[in-house]
Amino acid sequence: MSPDSRSCNGIGDAVKPVNATRSDEMAAVGHYSAVMSRELHHPLTSLVFDAEAALRWLDRPQAELGEVIRGLERMRDAALRAVAIARSLQALAVHAAPSFAPVLIEDLLEAVLRNVARDIERHRIAVETELPAVRSLVRADAVQIQQVLLNLIGNAIDAMAVTEGRDRRLSIAIRHVGSAVHCSISDTGTGMEADTVARVFEPFYSTRPAKKGLGLTIARAIIEAHGGKLEARSRPGIGSTLSFHLDVTR
Repeated sequence: MSPDSRSCNGIGDAVKPVNATRSDEMAAVGHYSAVMSRELHHPLTSLVFDAEAALRWLDRPQAELGEVIRGLERMRDAALRAVAIARSLQALAVHAAPSFAPVLIEDLLEAVLRNVARDIERHRIAVETELPAVRSLVRADAVQIQQVLLNLIGNAIDAMAVTEGRDRRLSIAIRHVGSAVHCSISDTGTGMEADTVARVFEPFYSTRPAKKGLGLTIARAIIEAHGGKLEARSRPGIGSTLSFHLDVTR
């Protein structure tokens, strides 16, 4: 069955509790707001950072207009990302189908790694990537898949940020498996017990009490709407791997 013929469950179905009460619905709204905040954090932070940098370049005795122009271009790109993210999350919330087009996952990954570069540097995380020599187009909603990557990589960074006394390594592999492109994201964080792995995609479930949210629930809904599957594996004390696959464009 093609992704087009599948119904997009969206955020609404993904997080809807059984026998939902009014308080459940209000809690869902609150958590959805938290998701919006988390997903928009990186582009909005980039906007502020580049605006402050541009002002410093202008405040010099001899303004560096070239640097100001580059900063303004980055601000424009960050603003466009924020608009695209908001539209994508809104589409999920109202059960709209993804906007499919041929895309390269490698390009989306590159954009996400740029977005989280400061977090990676701050937590002293080494990044390893394994990419295919020949790239293949997949049929996907670029903004939604980019948000999946941002969520999975963000979770990996969070998992390693609390570790001490060992290497922090983010490993990302993109491989061709049959007629699909397989993407896996691994960390050297604290890992999870089997019962936690079994619940990790449940709405509002989190291994970090301060971060109850819908990130992985939404990520799974997006991948399933694309005809794929999001899976988690983990070893306590070693780290975790989250992976998904998307069909190659024919």
